[in-house]
Amino acid sequence: MSLHPQVAPPDNPMPSRISSIFRTFRFLRRRLSCAPPISIFVAAVSLCTLFGAGCKGASRRVVYDSAQGSFSGWTAYSTEPGNRPEVISLGGNGGGSVLQIVSHRGGNAGMNWLTPALHGSVTMEYRIMDSHGGGEHFSLCVIPVKKPTPQIRGLIEVGSDGPNDLKNGFSRYRRVAVLPRTSDSDQWSEITLEFDFRSTPDAASSIIAPRVNEGFLNPRPGTLVVKRVVLRTD
Repeated sequence: MSLHPQVAPPDNPMPSRISSIFRTFRFLRRRLSCAPPISIFVAAVSLCTLFGAGCKGASRRVVYDSAQGSFSGWTAYSTEPGNRPEVISLGGNGGGSVLQIVSHRGGNAGMNWLTPALHGSVTMEYRIMDSHGGGEHFSLCVIPVKKPTPQIRGLIEVGSDGPNDLKNGFSRYRRVAVLPRTSDSDQWSEITLEFDFRSTPDAASSIIAPRVNEGFLNPRPGTLVVKRVVLRTD
């Protein structure tokens, strides 16, 4: 099975949004030329709402793209002794790297990347290469993390009193997207997860965290390969 994807930049949806806004404006201008004031007011509010949604998307900027750094700075997480998820270089056929996250015996496994961003969106391109049994046990998480203090060493999640607490996977503070299984393990899939920890108590930074088994009630062996991660924020 080949692990040599051709990385393509994500499509930019903004040209189509802007075009849609201007088409709507021209349509309303023709239809409401003789309309009563209340109709014009309602149409103006609708157009402003549409334009505001487009502007929100336009204001998002890419602050991290793994394609530019070959997943440099990512760290491994695993509850299985001797198991260490890793960054694999693809070598030829376009080069680049992927994250390979393997659970051999049903333990939790994942990779972590720390960011100061407290809100935005994470888009991940991934492939589930090996999944034993039915149901889902793969996810993309964004985890709020406390600010380090003299009493707090290392990274501790919001809602937890210590690192590597097995209850963290079920924390209500995490943002979690379950990765749907596909019938074709050769197919790359994409998922986007929105997050906003600006009002989360004690949140000082965030961890982008693809996971196998963590937070699921029926863990099992499996392999998750991540080709690209892109973080956008305002």
